[in-house]
Order: sequence, then C-alpha cells, then structure tokens
Amino acid sequence: MEHQHQQKRWKRADLLIIGILLLAALLSAVFLWLQSGSGDDRIAVIAVSGETVREINLTQNKATETFSLEGAGSHTVTFSLEGSRICFVDAQCPDKVCQNTGWVEEPGQSAVCLPFETSLRVYLASEWTDH
Repeated sequence: MEHQHQQKRWKRADLLIIGILLLAALLSAVFLWLQSGSGDDRIAVIAVSGETVREINLTQNKATETFSLEGAGSHTVTFSLEGSRICFVDAQCPDKVCQNTGWVEEPGQSAVCLPFETSLRVYLASEWTDH
C-alpha cells in the first residue's frame, strides 16, 4: 500500500516539473514573438575581419541569389540568399562549421567562418547602427 502512495507522489512531481517547463517554454516563445513582431526590418550583415562588406534587408528581399565574397587571406566564401534567409554554402575552410550552421534569418542569429574571418549576423534595423 505504501508503495502505491509513493508512486502517486512521483507522478505529481513529474507533472509539476513538466508544467514548469511548459510555462517557461511558453514565456520564451511569447518574448521572442513580441521581440520579432516590432515591425522592424531584419538586416543581414556580412563582415570580413570585422569590416562590414555587405548588408542585405531580409525583410524586403524577394530574390534568390548565390554570391561570393573574398574572406581573409583572399579565400572565397559563397552565400545563398533565398527570400528572407541567408546561409554559407561554400567555404574552403577545413571544418565547415559555417556551412553546417544552416539558414540564418532571425535577429540575433549568426554564422561564422573563423578560418576566413567572415561573419554573418542578423540584426533588427533599429539595432544596426554601423551604416
């Protein structure tokens, strides 16, 4: 009898933990939704060795294009732009971490090719002040 009572306690504790986790996930989702729903354009900024080389308004972009830029050490880095998202598609670096990052489209997301000192980061237009 005591064993059954102990199992009930664990079930209640499990439900409490699940409830807390769901509440935290919901609050996080609401925060992100409110932050992204500001009506502010999203700007993708590509920098090589800390210097901005290209800015792309992802909110207004409708094009699909592949383009290459010169990274550090005269190495070529290639990007794919598809509507409101962008990613590294080719870099001759040894680890390919930048390519494996995938699509970048939301403010705060980034991808970096460390060997060629090339970074890609998305900002809200109101937060991007380097132009």
